[in-house]
Order: sequence, then structure tokens, then C-alpha cells
Amino acid sequence: MTTTPDRRYETGETFHLQVLNARVVRHSDDDEVFFDYAGPDGATLRGSIFRPSGSKAVTITPVLPAAGEPKPGQIWTNAEGRRWIAYGKKDNPGLMDIETAQFRAIHEVHRESGPIWPVYTPEDAEPELKKSADWYYTSDDLHHIVHDPDGNQWDLSMNFVDAQGFNWYWDGAFTDPDTGAKQPLMNRSDGTRYNAWWSEIPGLKYAPEA
Repeated sequence: MTTTPDRRYETGETFHLQVLNARVVRHSDDDEVFFDYAGPDGATLRGSIFRPSGSKAVTITPVLPAAGEPKPGQIWTNAEGRRWIAYGKKDNPGLMDIETAQFRAIHEVHRESGPIWPVYTPEDAEPELKKSADWYYTSDDLHHIVHDPDGNQWDLSMNFVDAQGFNWYWDGAFTDPDTGAKQPLMNRSDGTRYNAWWSEIPGLKYAPEA
């Protein structure tokens, strides 16, 4: 959308109105939405708009959840009970649908399936599961999340594939009983390798959906 600073508008003129990064502060039962937005010199301004149900003239595009940007390792849900896990680098997370293993951008999930909110974060883990050396492991009743030294998070309940196309799965162990070292131990699905350290398997990543 093109704008002209300090342009004057005439009565009867037609235009498109866009407010970027507006943050909802409250809404009323009669479809009025109140929001804050950035003004000049860092000021915060407040506005409102009516969006009658079924109106095509007013479009509101959700961008971020009320709880902020999902942090890698968190599990999020929506009113329908769908669940996503935040993955990737801390500065570039995305969301993976836990049921379908489909990867999506955060704004896409929030826009199409939201509102969404967090139900589990790694900070909720038991103290003994906190970071040890360069790897650490967190879990809830359904998911087992490993955090690698590069800041990536992996759901160990998923299947994996290596750079050569061999399939792998987590063998259920995270700590070597002999050395105490922490790193996931993996098994190859064809039965040719067992108890392999994650770092010993080149190019390990999530296996494509069947």
C-alpha cells in the first residue's frame, strides 16, 4: 500500500485503510475491536473499528498470538485441541503439527487455526531434566523433546532419516549409563545399528510424511 506523508483527504474520497502491527486490547459484543498501534516518536495510539459479522469490507489478518512468538520447545494448542510444537533456531522458530508432522510458519497457523496459546514450555520440566553439558531433554505426558547444542529442538517421538536415506528412531535412552554423557541414542530401522549417538549420524532430520 502506497502512502503520502501529510496528505490531505477529501470528503467522499475512497481509500484502503491499513494499520500495521495493531495489538488488540479489548473487543465488544457488537463486533467493535479496540487496538493499540505505533504513533510518531514511539508513542502508542489507540483506535477502534467495527467489523460486523460477515462483512467483506473490513479484513483483519492475525499475525502473532496474544502470548507472543512461540519459543522453540514449547507446545501450543487451540480451541479444537490441535497441538503444535515450536521448533528451529531461537531467532527463527516455526510450528510443527504433532499429529501430521507438517511444518508451518507461526503466522500461518495463528491465522488459519487460531487463536493459539502455549500449554507446555521447557521451563516447566523437572529440575533433573534441565540442561546438562551441551544437550538437554524435556518432556510432558505425550512428547519427548531434545535440545541440541545448536539451539534446535527435536521431538524424539517422530521418525528420522539420515543423509543416506536410512530411517532411524529413538531407542528411549538419553543418558549413557556408563559415562553419564547426555545425548539421544538412536536405532536404525533396518536393524543394522543400535545405540548410535545422535552426533554420529550424518544429516539426521525428520523423516518425510508417509
